[in-house]
Amino acid sequence: MGGNPLDLRAWLTSIDKLGELRTVEGADWNLELGAISELNVKKSLPPALLFDRIKDYPKGFRVLTCSTSSPARLSSILRLPVQKTHQGLVEALRGRPAQWQAAAPRFDPIEVSSGPVLENTQKTVDVLAFPSPLWHEMDGGRYIGTGCSVVTRDLDSDWVNVGTYRVQVHDRNTSRYCTATSHCSPSNRWPAVPV
Repeated sequence: MGGNPLDLRAWLTSIDKLGELRTVEGADWNLELGAISELNVKKSLPPALLFDRIKDYPKGFRVLTCSTSSPARLSSILRLPVQKTHQGLVEALRGRPAQWQAAAPRFDPIEVSSGPVLENTQKTVDVLAFPSPLWHEMDGGRYIGTGCSVVTRDLDSDWVNVGTYRVQVHDRNTSRYCTATSHCSPSNRWPAVPV
């Protein structure tokens, strides 16, 4: 993979070359995007879906689903040789997590004054500017994140928590992450996530 391996744009180009990416244009953020993603993820080897020109949003305000739903994409994210089968991915991963954990202390954070993350900055908050889908009909609102890894550090100790949450948009200035014990959704069931 050329360029910065941490750049999502470079990764999208590489998985497109592998035949692992499909672009979907014109889907409605209101249930349609979620339904298409749900049908896609049920395939044996679903492609990643990159939604663009989402209803009510300009071109370039995109949503990516099923990014890790194939051995080829997951192995490329983990910077392993691309694996086409689940068995190949399991074999390529064997022993790697322990190696990565042992090596982690050797990598200090690097502070930089510029980078791709600063290419687009906004001075006013408007989370509704992003196409946050209403994924399922029983959801209590629109979610800008589903199955996200959220890293938080306790301000009074060294405790760091990593959890998987759904991040619901409430209004232009507010979003809230939700756990299975503090539902954002008023539904009686915890909604399945498509990715």
